[in-house]
Amino acid sequence: MRLIQRVGEISAGERRYARRWSAACILGGVALLLAMASAAPAGAVGTTTGTGRIAVTGIHPTGYVGLLARNGLSRDILLDYQLSDPALLSRYDLIIVAGATPAMIGRQRPAPGGSAGNSGLDALTHYVAQGGSLLLDYSGASPPLMAWLTGRSARLPAGASGLRTTARFRLAAGDNPLLSEVGQNESFPPASISYVPVPLDPERSVVLAEFLRPTGKIPQRQARRAANQQQEVQAPAGSPAILLEPLGKGKIIHSGVSIGLGIALAGIDYDRLVMAMIRELTGGRATPQLTPEGTRLRRKQSSRSVGDDSAEPADEEAPALAIPERPDGPGTRGALPKGFSLAEEDPATEYNLHGHLQGSQAEVLLNYWSGADHLRVIIASSGIRVIQVSAGRARGLCHTKAEIVRGTPVVIKERRHRLIVIAGPASATASISDLHRGSIALRGALGEVRYQPVEPPLFSDDFMRTSDEPGGWETHGGTWQTAPVQNPDMGANPFSYKVRAEAEPATAIAGYPYWDEYRLTASLRPETASGHVGMGFYVQDPQNMLLFRARILEGGAPHADGFALIRLVDGREQVLAQRPGGLRPSQWYRVQVKAEGPWIGAFVDGERLLAVRETTFSGGQIALRAVQTAARFDDVLVEPVTLPLDTGQRLVGTVPAWAGIIDVDSWAGPATPWEAHPEVPGLFWRRGVFYGDVGLRFEIPALPPGGEAMLLADGDGESVQSGYSLTLSRSETTTSLVLAQGGKVLARSTLLNAGPFALSLRKQGTRVLGLVDDKVVVKAPATEPAGAGRLAFWAVGFKPRISSIAVWSANISDYTFDTAPVDWWVASGEWDITNRWSCTPDWSWFGGFSADVAAIWHKRAFEGNIALDFYAGPKMITLDGRKKEAMADFNAALCSDGTNINSGYAFLVAEKGVGARILKQGQVVAENRAFRLFSHGHNRWANIRVEKHNGRLRLFVEGQLAVEYTDPEPLSGGYAGIWTQNNGIMVPRVTLYYEAPGERLLSLPWQG
Repeated sequence: MRLIQRVGEISAGERRYARRWSAACILGGVALLLAMASAAPAGAVGTTTGTGRIAVTGIHPTGYVGLLARNGLSRDILLDYQLSDPALLSRYDLIIVAGATPAMIGRQRPAPGGSAGNSGLDALTHYVAQGGSLLLDYSGASPPLMAWLTGRSARLPAGASGLRTTARFRLAAGDNPLLSEVGQNESFPPASISYVPVPLDPERSVVLAEFLRPTGKIPQRQARRAANQQQEVQAPAGSPAILLEPLGKGKIIHSGVSIGLGIALAGIDYDRLVMAMIRELTGGRATPQLTPEGTRLRRKQSSRSVGDDSAEPADEEAPALAIPERPDGPGTRGALPKGFSLAEEDPATEYNLHGHLQGSQAEVLLNYWSGADHLRVIIASSGIRVIQVSAGRARGLCHTKAEIVRGTPVVIKERRHRLIVIAGPASATASISDLHRGSIALRGALGEVRYQPVEPPLFSDDFMRTSDEPGGWETHGGTWQTAPVQNPDMGANPFSYKVRAEAEPATAIAGYPYWDEYRLTASLRPETASGHVGMGFYVQDPQNMLLFRARILEGGAPHADGFALIRLVDGREQVLAQRPGGLRPSQWYRVQVKAEGPWIGAFVDGERLLAVRETTFSGGQIALRAVQTAARFDDVLVEPVTLPLDTGQRLVGTVPAWAGIIDVDSWAGPATPWEAHPEVPGLFWRRGVFYGDVGLRFEIPALPPGGEAMLLADGDGESVQSGYSLTLSRSETTTSLVLAQGGKVLARSTLLNAGPFALSLRKQGTRVLGLVDDKVVVKAPATEPAGAGRLAFWAVGFKPRISSIAVWSANISDYTFDTAPVDWWVASGEWDITNRWSCTPDWSWFGGFSADVAAIWHKRAFEGNIALDFYAGPKMITLDGRKKEAMADFNAALCSDGTNINSGYAFLVAEKGVGARILKQGQVVAENRAFRLFSHGHNRWANIRVEKHNGRLRLFVEGQLAVEYTDPEPLSGGYAGIWTQNNGIMVPRVTLYYEAPGERLLSLPWQG
């Protein structure tokens, strides 16, 4: 068999190039590198077990990071300046440099205790010589950089760059270690211009891939430069594309192909090729621990634009709530008593019965099965009584004394678990759980009777459409429109419903007249400092409804009637209840009204402001309303008032529909928050600290003999013996389930088969539960004190999908800003859904900017320990007449007053481009002057996490600890915020982990 092609076997044109540059490398560099390698002290590099520890850095690392995450492999992101630290590099089995800049490999601040010099080049050389592996990718190489590299070729561990080409490439024939995973006849497209790599020692290097015949043209400027230097314009067919070279105890793969750029920005599928190279460089250890998932996106594509319904659950229509039919009553069904007339023989489980009292008394039989089993409602001039007859015994359920006059409208509302009777201002409510079916019959003075079956009111609208599509809204007055922010397929929350109203009210009505017993929730943002906004419910028409009205503040002082519940009849308002307050312009609020029996209430940002009895209308549509103002509405939701409210937050392995290629490989990637353990295959720790009640659910296939699946809660992030664990394991004969804490068995059970199962672990108050297929199988008391709050899962004998893992937590708030940012308070600057790049304005995320300080705060204060995790990128803006895109000032704050960024702890990331600092109440308490953010951030997101655990404060950037401080007198609590100064910042995702929520809301300073 022919051996794999070596550099000496390349074409004549390339031999001329190789001789020109490799001579310089050999004469000026190899002796130096070998001398350094032999003189360096011996030491272990990387790990000895597991899949290995991998680091990624460079201009375009995002694609590699996403690929490693999808495959369940370890991945750390190194910042540019960290490449000069040999001690740090020695932790890794493999380092991937996805495009190097002069700043990365030039001289840096001396690394403490470093023995290999003070440049990234020296540290990388030392690392490889001591047994490390390096994948050097020429992604993003610019002509000035290539000229710089050429001039320093004698010192580059990768050698010099060579001729440019636009050709496709394929694996070389022969004894090529990559051919076991990628076919030799399979060719790959280039991401952009590629370069022929030239190694330090051509005689020891082997060609893994070679270029085919060029099909495109080199840009004219670069072609002219090559001609002036008497070089060939493009590398000929057969030139090396990827080289493997040994160096000291380690080895390097040189990729002249811009693989990192191709994965991160072009969406080219290099996955199998990259995984083959990674396995070659790790000696076969780095094998995938997850089954990769997700749609391959190209530039300017999102899951929404390519029509991938699997990216996230469909939400165009609210799911129907299943209302079960009532069972038969006991015994034989009997005839109606004398004097009663049948109104409905087999009514629905939920219905309304309307009528008018036309005399002194009316009797209504409900769920009439027999004389021994039924409900009886008596409506008389003296009040309302509800009686249940069961097995022949009568029991009063409720009795309301009130004066009810002739002509009073009556409505009886039967729901699955409740009966509501309203007669004018009088009402009665009874619990009717476990009731059988039966007829409706009438006797007495109830006239104009109308039976109406009802379905649970369910409706949602996020206004994801243009103004040409009304979406079921009927407008009266004012100007209503929906308008996107740039391209709606490429934006987080591109639409809202905008209204401009003059003196006459502007009203938009939706829904059905029979809707009742519901809560209406909507996000709203006043745009001007005048007028008022509100929401109508039980709407009959634009002149008749119940209304929650909120005045818009013109200054800081509240209006005496800032919030009011109003009855609107024939256009005339009657205030039912009011209180001081109001809404500030340019702030988003979450507003809710609800009607439950005779009670109506109004809420803002989850706080109840008003409640009053009101029975004028028994049901009706919903409305959005504005008077003498401009406003935006969004995220309208109608649901039954009896439906339990969501608590906590559920995190599932899905991709947001608007996420693009750089998103799915970073903040939007379902596998991103799961950190693979480099030494324990199949073990994944969840990033973040989960305080309070928490749950994990793991859908697993049928286990093979010897297979195991484990869930862990309240661990320490290091050992699977920490925290509570639930382990499902299969032997040759049995499948067992064990609940343990710290290695001590708390409970165990044996299962009848090997699966598939849905395995769940819940830490719930004072109990820990282990569930199989949502049924509790093992349980134990939860002990105090709580653990370290880390979550994990472990798969042995199978490769899970990350979409099979779901997490629920009571004390986490996760935001991707696909809905209006109602939990956030704009303190300064301009914040909204906006585009990041002026060069590609289609993409939009949540962001803010200011020539001074732009700050947002979570509206609710937090007490105790807290972590704030967010992704950030620079916004291309024009400030003071100058265009700007600065990787600087991605700052955070904890324990603050919600107004002043220096009132609590301030965490400064690359202030004016350099350093990392922690301030307490305006005073610097810790700093790292050597810290630098990565210099190339145009197509990247930076992950920043700040933590307060008792008195310990830490700032992480891309998972790397930048600076920390232990406060002997820590602040107890306050508001959390994100801010920048003289800059623009984009924030696609924010996650808060907190020990306890506070009581104070920035949006309602008059509360409490």
